[in-house]
Amino acid sequence: LVYYLRVIAVMWMGRFEVELPSFPPRRVSAVAGRSPEADARAQPEVALVAILAAAATIFFGIVPSPLFELVSDVGTSFTGLL
Repeated sequence: LVYYLRVIAVMWMGRFEVELPSFPPRRVSAVAGRSPEADARAQPEVALVAILAAAATIFFGIVPSPLFELVSDVGTSFTGLL
């Protein structure tokens, strides 16, 4: 909440100075070497599922009536069970 009050103060009341804490520089060694897990390619099954999901999204986005009819039929069958 305080962050948003500062934003409003800057926008409506002119110049507003905010002092941010300074952090000491981190000394991190460079990454040397590679891991086989990071270089592994996606499995063909994952690519196939992604392609099928994309195709279904595009198809039902352009022609949604088969999906609506399926949902209507499922709803009708549920009313017979109750």
